[in-house]
Formats: sequence, C-alpha cells, structure tokens
Amino acid sequence: MTKSFGGLTAVKALSFDVGPGEIVALIGPNGAGKTTVFNMITGVLEPDSGRVEFKGVRLNGLRPDRIAALGIGRTFQNLELFNTITVIENVMAGFYLKGRTGFLKALLRWPGSRREEKEFRMKAEALLARVGLLEQADEMAANLPFGSQRLLEIARCLAFEPELILLDEPVAGLNAGESRELVEFLRELRDQGRALILVEHDMNTVMDVADRVLVLDFGYKIAEGTPAEVQSNPAVIEAYLGGEDVAC
Repeated sequence: MTKSFGGLTAVKALSFDVGPGEIVALIGPNGAGKTTVFNMITGVLEPDSGRVEFKGVRLNGLRPDRIAALGIGRTFQNLELFNTITVIENVMAGFYLKGRTGFLKALLRWPGSRREEKEFRMKAEALLARVGLLEQADEMAANLPFGSQRLLEIARCLAFEPELILLDEPVAGLNAGESRELVEFLRELRDQGRALILVEHDMNTVMDVADRVLVLDFGYKIAEGTPAEVQSNPAVIEAYLGGEDVAC
C-alpha cells in the first residue's frame, strides 16, 4: 500500500500480512504512518496504489461499515464512544451490526426486537465482566475515567465477533494492573484464532504480547521480525529510540 497527502508520503510500498491466531505489532515514531495503515485497512482512506485483502476479498473501495460487517473490528487512538448512552448500551450497539433487528429498530422498540435485545444484553454483560466493567454497566459512558473508556471501546469492538481486530494504542490511559489484564485478554483472543494488529507505544506491552513486529519510519518498513530480533536491530534503535536500547 502507498498513501500520500499532498507532497507528503505517509505510507510507501508497505506490504505485510497477519494470520489467524497471530498478533502483529506496528511500531514507529509519531508520524511514521501507523494510523494511516489502519485507516486504509478499514476503508477510512483509499490507498493511492496497492490493494488490501481480507480472506481473499478485496477491500479497496468498500465503505467502512461494509468492511466491518466482513469481520474486521477496530478501536481508535482518540476514543470513539457513544457518550450519551450507557456502558452496556455501547457494547450492545456492536451486536446490532450483525443482528436481525438493527440498532435503530431496537431503539424504537420495533416488534420482535425485545427477544434479541435480551440476548444481546446477556452477551454484553459477559464482555463487560471480562474487561472488569460489569459493575459500571448502567453508568453513562461519558462518566467513566479514561482508562475504563478505553476498555469499553475494546469490549464494543468485540461485540460483533470480528476475526481481525485492529487496536490503536489499547493500553494508553491504563494503569499497570489494567495493562497486564488486557495483555492476558489479547492472548486469549489470539488463542481463539483471532488475528490482531496492534499499534502501541508502550514497548513493554509490544515485547510481551506480539508474535511479530513491523517497524515503520516515515512511511517505510525498516524492519520486521520477532520482538527479540527487532529489539536488537540497529536501524530500529536509531529510528525509533534515538540510539538507546529498547526497554523490556
């Protein structure tokens, strides 16, 4: 994939894949092109050249909602929650993407929606319990602290059971205990056969959870390998850490 904005090339001839049961981390300095990669995969941006494929289906030109329905979920660097509804309603909104009734008909109490709503609420409670937010289920999403909002966004992303999950700085705003719990949860998702692509600046998390690491610098892929291989790569140390060793 290649993507430019005016005279600035954000991503240049980037090629990589991710398979079921694998966690791939994208790392690099600010402005390296990581979020642009996410935007091209999810249809927010169209590549200038190249193609994006998911399970043999070409994604170029598809709307973001169509790409999501194919089984690709995403969280954002800047939180994208429904702040005027409750925590559990945020998660249930994700289930409606693949439901029979649809979110709008459910809000309007359309005939036949109540049985489905009960099913989705039970599933949403299970997800909230897994990320430690069940006790806040009926709170307004806007009232949660930032770290809890981050966990809520991840729970909502998982509501429609994506096969490929894109997480943009998932541990940002989490304390050490919450970060450890999230890392364990990501491993569980991997063990279930999900594919995950992770953008994260916390190198301890990257080294702990990633199976493979791609390093971007000014839109170019400068390294790819296991966490240990990338950690000792001189080009990575120079570009990403300014000549200092990666802290583990």
